[in-house]
Amino acid sequence: MQETEWAEFADAYGLTGKDGKLKVPVYEVHGNHDSPRGDGLAVKKIIARNKTRPGVTNVSKTGVHYSWDWGGVHFINLGIVVGQVECVTRKRRYGPLGSLEFLVSDLKEKVGTSGKPVVITHHVDMLRYAQSLPVEDKKAEGMEWDPADVKGFHDALKGYTIAAILYGHTHARKVFRWDGTNKAAKEGIPTFNVDNSSHFAGQQQAVFYFEISGDGLIVREYQTTDAWETGTWSPQTWTAPVTGTRK
Repeated sequence: MQETEWAEFADAYGLTGKDGKLKVPVYEVHGNHDSPRGDGLAVKKIIARNKTRPGVTNVSKTGVHYSWDWGGVHFINLGIVVGQVECVTRKRRYGPLGSLEFLVSDLKEKVGTSGKPVVITHHVDMLRYAQSLPVEDKKAEGMEWDPADVKGFHDALKGYTIAAILYGHTHARKVFRWDGTNKAAKEGIPTFNVDNSSHFAGQQQAVFYFEISGDGLIVREYQTTDAWETGTWSPQTWTAPVTGTRK
C-alpha cells in the first residue's frame, strides 16, 4: 500500500516542477501516517529526493530534514515533530530523527545574526503538548510530541525572526500566535494549522496560500465542500508583519 500511495504522490506532485502534474517544486515533510518511527518507505523516499531537490542548501545528518532559501526567506522542514532535547532520555512516541539538533545548527549556520525571516514546517501540532514541565515519563511517552521537546523547540527559536510556523495533523484550520504555552496568544510566532487537503473521503478540505511581500505576510485559504469537484477562496484573509532583512 505504501508503494502504491507513494507512486501516486510522486506522479501528481513530482519534485522539481517538471516531473509531475504540479508545475512547481515540492518540499514535503512526513507525518504519522507515513512513518511514526522514521523507518518507513516515505522517509526513505524523502531522503533520496533531498539529493536532487531544487535549491536545498542544508540537509540533516539523517538525510530527512532540510532547508533552503527563497526570495530572501529561509525555509526549514523538520518532519513529524521537533526533538529531542538531550536532558530527557525517555522514549519518544514519534521518532524526531534529530530534527532539533538540525534546527539549532541550521539557524546558527544559515541565518545567524542576519535577521533573515524564517518559515518552519513540521507535521504535529504544538499547543496540546506545550505543557508545564516536568511531565511524568509514562504520560509523556504516550504523547505524540514530548512536552520537553516542545519547550526545546520554542527555546531554539528565540533571537530569530520567525515569520511563520506551518503544520497540519489535526484536520482543521487554526490560525494563532504561539508564545511557547498551550494557549493561543496575542503576541508570538504566527502559526498556521492547515485544514486537511485530501484526507480519506472528507468532503470539506482546504489548502493555504502564503505570500511574503515587502514587510508583510498575507495568507488565504482555498477550500472545497465537495472533495475538490469544485473549489472557492474562503472569505478570510490573515496578515502578519515580517520583520528582518531579506537578501
